Amino acid sequence: LTRKLDAIRNITFDDLITDIEDVRRHVLGENQKVSVMGSSWGGPLAAFYAGYYPDKVKQVVVRGTSLVELCGRMNPADVEKTTEQYEKNPFFTRFVDRLRSDDFFGENFDQSEIMHRLYHVMFDEDGHGQTKAWTPEQKKEAAMLWRSWNVSLQYSYGTDEAEIQKTVDKFVTDDWGHSFNYAGMFAWTLEKQYPLWAPEQGEKSMFHAMNIIRNNNIPFVAVHGIGDDICPFDNAVRLVQQVDQTAIEEDFMIRNEAGDVADVRGLQFGQGLLTILPVLAGHAMHGNMMPKAMKAVLEHFSGDSLPLQTLYPDLNLPQNPNQQAAVVVVTQGTQVHIHP
Repeated sequence: LTRKLDAIRNITFDDLITDIEDVRRHVLGENQKVSVMGSSWGGPLAAFYAGYYPDKVKQVVVRGTSLVELCGRMNPADVEKTTEQYEKNPFFTRFVDRLRSDDFFGENFDQSEIMHRLYHVMFDEDGHGQTKAWTPEQKKEAAMLWRSWNVSLQYSYGTDEAEIQKTVDKFVTDDWGHSFNYAGMFAWTLEKQYPLWAPEQGEKSMFHAMNIIRNNNIPFVAVHGIGDDICPFDNAVRLVQQVDQTAIEEDFMIRNEAGDVADVRGLQFGQGLLTILPVLAGHAMHGNMMPKAMKAVLEHFSGDSLPLQTLYPDLNLPQNPNQQAAVVVVTQGTQVHIHP
């Protein structure tokens, strides 16, 4: 476990962007362009890759991603939402209470510090800048509790706890090694890397990367669940509003799982170059709507706009004939795949 965390310590944001380009060049050669798709935390990496290498990118698609700041229910600095979680989400309650116990920090620290405390546990600090060696078992326990909470946020409040626990058992308990790596990577990124590309960082910020995408006329689509509790819909809206002041905010007609049409709020910018598509879904790919929307967007960029037009009857996106390209998929900032 110590070796796993030591490896994470050596990862920088620039390294991750370079890795994506190395994979693209190795598989496809020097000059072939790709479509880049990023999921969750892979979304910022996809956008930054396009900002670093605009001449290598045909279009960018991001799903359920946090592009400006960590927010929603995974941002305990939001006191109201954190208090609500502590009262209603047993997975969050167990995570907080365990880290508050004597064999961890032994103090009643504010819930808003919980993600910093996870970093302190995983990387051997006591929260006051002093070194403290937690045991491998303590680190594993903290990582598992955090990952269980993370999984629970993919469901809406009121979901039966037993149903969530089945998913936790499958993806957390039965694969604790991945959960350990994921918790370590998330804690390290939040504490050490996320601040490096915040809005105030100028040319290293996400806003700068998005400006490059816009100035190079690279189509950018954010497919986002309006019920996303991890990366709220408004987060994607705020990013694109900062980049393009010609926002067209309108009601989107969207078909639900039953095939009926519903009105939801969406945004379209720059004559369709920057678009936020609302989906009747949450953060995860559970259910039919998010996979259906993602499939329709990718088919649109391959030249077939009918599936997207069927899903969004009044959508006005530019036609993209003959845009088919290999797709680079970045998931959670930890894996890169290329689909020809």
